[in-house]
Amino acid sequence: MYVQSSEVSQEHLWSLALNYQLVVWDGHAFLDHLSWDNFNESGDLPHHVELFKSRFGHYPEAVYVDQIYRTRSNRAYCRNLGIQITAPPLGRPVPDDVAAIRK
Repeated sequence: MYVQSSEVSQEHLWSLALNYQLVVWDGHAFLDHLSWDNFNESGDLPHHVELFKSRFGHYPEAVYVDQIYRTRSNRAYCRNLGIQITAPPLGRPVPDDVAAIRK
C-alpha cells in the first residue's frame, strides 16, 4: 500500500525518533551508536567511558549526562574512577531548596 506523506498522522511522525550516542572531545565528534530502534541507554555509560579511555589513554575528568544516565550504578562507577558526573544529589531536596523551588 502506498501512503503519501500528507496522509501520515503527526503522532506517527513524532514516534519515529532517531537514537544516537555522541562523544565530543577537543572539537571532534565520535558517533558511538545510531539506531531507529528503541533502547534504554542508561546502562551504556561504563562502556562509553571505557571507549573514551581506549581512544585517548585516560578517563575523562567529567561526564555531562542526561537524567536517564543518573542511576545509582552509574554514579558509583564514576565515583570509583574519580570522574565527576553532572547530577544533583539523590533524595529529597533540603528545606531551603524546597522553599526556593516553590517561589
